[in-house]
Amino acid sequence: MANPSPSWLQETALSFEAIARHHGQPVVVSLPAINDNGIPESVSPERYDFTFETKQDDNTLTQLYSWQHLASESGLYHQKNALPSSLLWRVVNGGTLTIHCVDSTRPKHVPRNRPLVAIHFRFPSKIRPNCIGISETSTGTNLYVLTEDCALYNISLSEDVLSGEIKNPTTLAEKVHTHRPLFMQARFGQGKLSLDRPHFMYVFPSAEGIVFAMQDGTLHLYNPYGMNP
Repeated sequence: MANPSPSWLQETALSFEAIARHHGQPVVVSLPAINDNGIPESVSPERYDFTFETKQDDNTLTQLYSWQHLASESGLYHQKNALPSSLLWRVVNGGTLTIHCVDSTRPKHVPRNRPLVAIHFRFPSKIRPNCIGISETSTGTNLYVLTEDCALYNISLSEDVLSGEIKNPTTLAEKVHTHRPLFMQARFGQGKLSLDRPHFMYVFPSAEGIVFAMQDGTLHLYNPYGMNP
């Protein structure tokens, strides 16, 4: 039997501690809520602090640490047509979504001393599980997040945001579009949502649309840039 072809793949340990040294101070962005009339509005700082349910069998301090620092969901998105090429997102504290740029290499035209971006998006309502997605368009990268009150947030992660050129939380908040999808309004009414909510959301990478899987087994294809198809 002939010898197998040699493998050119190698495993390399990647230390994110070394990458984190290049992170600047995280930018904290408090996002608006959406009222019963579908209009975004500012809320008090207390709305962004969510409590967790304690379990009698576990240590309360351990649960609190897990709630505040350990991710309930996370993912790594690789951009095809933009820099940085890798975005790490994590959900902590029920309603805080963190975005970290975790590139281990940089092109020659990117200054080595330019800090990597770290952004903390704080939502006024808890983030629904399995309802985070990212897509790319000709103008940049879009982050989609669905909250427990079925408000869909479209966050523009343009090149000037991911490069760290824009660090003002108010300016970053202006790049967020918040609304409740039309089919949810027709099914539930503004602010009057039933128990049949989406339990899964899939965003097409090329921004062709979003698929919502409802708890009753139905599927909805939604176009965030226009009317429902």
